[in-house]
Amino acid sequence: MSYQDEKQDASLAENEQEVQAFIKLLTAHHTRIYAYILSLVGNVGHAEDIMQETSYMMWTKFSEFEIGSNFDAWAKRIAYYRVLEYRRKEKQNASMLFSDETLAQLHQGASEALHENDIEDYKTTLSNCIQKLDPKDRDLLDMKYQKNMTVKTISELLNQTIQNVYYHLVKVRNSLRNCMKRNMSI
Repeated sequence: MSYQDEKQDASLAENEQEVQAFIKLLTAHHTRIYAYILSLVGNVGHAEDIMQETSYMMWTKFSEFEIGSNFDAWAKRIAYYRVLEYRRKEKQNASMLFSDETLAQLHQGASEALHENDIEDYKTTLSNCIQKLDPKDRDLLDMKYQKNMTVKTISELLNQTIQNVYYHLVKVRNSLRNCMKRNMSI
């Protein structure tokens, strides 16, 4: 075997170790990263897309990650920038769940608020809080976040001003946030 072949074999082995390390870390932290993204965007479909983009970006930047340091924090920082990119794209149709200021606050607190074991409780509590809403409020959330309708479209459909729809969405989100705080102490 030539020196070149040995060098190539060593490089392949090193790449295989890097792939295995990445897969192990991503698998261990995937649920927490996804829950973090979901807490920032509030839409399962968008969160899944952003998680996919985040995973790809983490892989492309994995050589910059220092093994032994905090993978969770590193991954969530990348996810945060993917969420910001998503928000830039979505600003055109105003389908954002939170203001930029609220997003920044959530980014700081989300890694502490959602732990892997709490995700199912979080989903259950959120579902229960949504069920406690007035049917009109649930319909509004459904139009906005499940059907991905713009505020303008909703306002036309409900024969309300855009400002009234925004105001109502803020009220409903505040109700949900308060319900979540009462039931999960987050």
